Amino acid sequence: MPDSNQGTGRLIVYVSSDQRGDNLEVWIGERPANKVYANVVERTVNGRPEYSAIFPGLPAGTHALIMSGPRVYGGYSNTKFTIFADNSTEIDKR
Repeated sequence: MPDSNQGTGRLIVYVSSDQRGDNLEVWIGERPANKVYANVVERTVNGRPEYSAIFPGLPAGTHALIMSGPRVYGGYSNTKFTIFADNSTEIDKR
C-alpha cells in the first residue's frame, strides 16, 4: 500500500474548457498559509483536447484544492484530497 506520510506525489485536476488559463490553488496540509498554484492548460490526449492543471512534487498527506470565481459552481469549492508518495492523484471537476 502507498505511504501517505513521506515522499512526494502529483495532483492532476481536470476541468472544463472555460477554465483554460485559470489558476488553481492547493493548500498544503489544508492550511491557507502554505499555498501552491498551477495554471489550467490545454493538452491533446488521444487526439482530443483536455484541460487540466498539474501540481508536481506535493508532499504526501492531506491537502485542499481551492477553486473560486464566476466559472466555479457556487463561486467557491474546497476539495480535500490525499497525496501518496510516488503516485498521482486525479480530481475531475469537469
